[in-house]
Amino acid sequence: MESPFQPYFNTNYVPSDSDRVHIHQLLERPSQDVRDIDAEMAALRQQLGALTVKREERERYIAQHCAILHPIRVLPDEILRGIFDHCIPECRPFPDRNAVNFMAAEEAPLLLTFVCRRWRQVALDYSSLWD
Repeated sequence: MESPFQPYFNTNYVPSDSDRVHIHQLLERPSQDVRDIDAEMAALRQQLGALTVKREERERYIAQHCAILHPIRVLPDEILRGIFDHCIPECRPFPDRNAVNFMAAEEAPLLLTFVCRRWRQVALDYSSLWD
């Protein structure tokens, strides 16, 4: 924006009383413009927030449906059992011959029963896991 006071920018010029009045008048419109721009920016921020929420809802919707379509859901039981075979822990010697052998919940095969209903059923029906 052009100003009649531009030659005085970056100087030590001291405005007269009439110049001060004139400068205040020159600042009225740009000051209102700044307020209007601030209001418009606030409205845009609000709109952006609403669009962000809407986008997140759509992403969640997509992710939930993609999970249903995931190939692991249609993996044949025999392939799943083959994978389970690789999860069977090796026998560990016990320091005491009288010690009781137990399965920890955080280890296979018991852990496999906590993944989902289908894995639980396949694991429980697969006797090789429990021998």
